[in-house]
Order: sequence, then C-alpha cells, then structure tokens
Amino acid sequence: MRLSLLIAATLLPSWLSGQNRAATIASGGDHSCAISNATLFCWGANTSGELGDGSTAPRRRPVRVAGIRAPAGVWAADNGTCALDGDGAAFCWGNGSGGRLGNREHSSSGSGLPVPVDDVPRFTTLATGSSHTCGLAADERLTCWGEAGAFIWLTSPTLLSATLRARAIAVGSSVGCAVATDSAAWCWGSDIFGQLASDSMPAVPKRRGGDDSDGPVPIRGTMHYLHLAVGRGHICGLVTDGSIACWGANTFGESGQAAPAITDVSAVMAARHKVPGRVATDSALTFVSVVAGAAHTCGVTAASEVYCWGSNKSGQLGNGEARDSREPVKVRFP
Repeated sequence: MRLSLLIAATLLPSWLSGQNRAATIASGGDHSCAISNATLFCWGANTSGELGDGSTAPRRRPVRVAGIRAPAGVWAADNGTCALDGDGAAFCWGNGSGGRLGNREHSSSGSGLPVPVDDVPRFTTLATGSSHTCGLAADERLTCWGEAGAFIWLTSPTLLSATLRARAIAVGSSVGCAVATDSAAWCWGSDIFGQLASDSMPAVPKRRGGDDSDGPVPIRGTMHYLHLAVGRGHICGLVTDGSIACWGANTFGESGQAAPAITDVSAVMAARHKVPGRVATDSALTFVSVVAGAAHTCGVTAASEVYCWGSNKSGQLGNGEARDSREPVKVRFP
C-alpha cells in the first residue's frame, strides 16, 4: 500500500531547486508531483497516465501537468493523481478503475490528462489512498469517490453523510477516516482488522460483504483527536492531550498494544484491537504529529524527537535493529 505524502517547503533534488522551488510535493506508488512557480509537475512511472502529460511514457525529469490553473494542492495514489486548482475545483488522472477519477466511469484505462471530478463542491483539501479519494468542502462535509473497501465502489462522487462535519481527513488503502468538528473520530470502508472500531455498526447506512461500511461510523471511546493516520490495517490518532491512540491490526505491534505471539491466521485476527488504546511509553512523551506506514507507526514529540513502533523487518523503526517493537523506540539519527 502506498500513501500520499504532503510536505510544505521540502528539500528537493538539484534539478528542482534554485529558481524552481516547490511549495508542495506528493508521492504515490512510483511517481511524484510538485507545485513549483505556480505550475504542477510530475515525474516517474506513468503506466496509467498518472503524470498527467497525456502519455504513458515514464519520465526521469518533471513534466508539466496539462490543464490545472493555479494549482493549490496535489495528492498522489498508487497509479493516479488528484489536484485542486486555485478555485478549489478537483481534478484526477491516471488509473480509472472503480471510479477513481470521480467522473462516473470505472474503466481501468483511465485518463492521461486531468479530468474534472463531477458534481462536487469546491474543496479546501483532499486525501488520497491507494484507490479512493475524499474531499473536504468549505461547509465541512465529506465527499468521496473510488474503491473504499473490497465491496464498496463509489463510481461517482458520494456525499458520505448529510450531518457529519469534519475538520481533517485521512485515507488509506481500504479505509477513510475523519476528525469531526467536535474532535471525535469517524471511519468508513473495510473493518477486516477492526479499523472501524465502532459500537454503531448495525446502524450504519449500508453494510456490504459483512466487514465493510460505506458510511462513516463513530469510533469507540471518548478521546478527542487532532488528526489521524491510516496504515494498511491500523489507524492511529493524535489525541488532544499529546498522546497517540491506535486501533486495528497489531500483528507487528503497529498499534502499540501488547499482544500474544502470532502463530496462525486465527491468532492474527485475535491480535486486532477494536477499541482505541493509548500507545504505551516508558516515559512521559508528548507527541505533536503521527504518521502510519503499512505496518509501522511513527510520531514526532514536542522535543522534536522521533519515535517509531511496529514492523522493523526493513529497518523502518530507525533504531539500528531488526526486531519489531510494540512500544515506541527512539529513532537514532547520525
């Protein structure tokens, strides 16, 4: 699973520096995009037309994306890209399967040029996962399109709730989440690893496939969140008191919860945490942000230190070891 990454004032390679400084950058599966000098550029893989230059040829250097006036933001997915123009209008291009372009089509052939997202309000921000995208409008309502779970295909942009008002959104491979204006967390999509963590599942607007919800459900508990991060099977949120709470998959400790050793599939499912739990720390750490990888999580503290937990098979915890950890370990910088 790939997740889009939005960074302000990031450092860029030399060929994008100098006079061409970028204010926003996003990375998808095998491509990246940046806004530089009020122009949107993309580079990298282009199998589905995700670079937006009208071709499917890979590009080793940035190419201009056609047709986006005064780009205000860009978000990249596995084989697609979406952007907002200066008026808040949304455009998507690349892989079109499952309605990912928001144009009421679901052909995998997609489009190599930006396509306007149909019949949606002006957005203030977007969030893009592997196969679906959500936009937050000025009236704080959420509209989504694409594949939001194994049994949920939003082939046209869909207002998720007439009543839910949100101030932050996060989207992963099969789950989307939002922080409501009252700081409560709501999620929708797949619940196979307990990502929906809700007492209200029987009352959702519609359930498909037994484990999915195509409407937002409130996350259990009384915690208040500032923002959320969605991993492959787990979700973590920055709580207003500076702690981090997680739920969902915990096979490798990515939710930061204690669990028995995993020996078989039934044990993997038993390791799910369907109730948000605060990540245990040996010391009183105050976090200011949290991000989620496929099966690991990292947070930045108020002291500007970075701690990570979960899978460490590729060294993603940054502590010089190869062992997984169910507790935050400090990243060791040179």
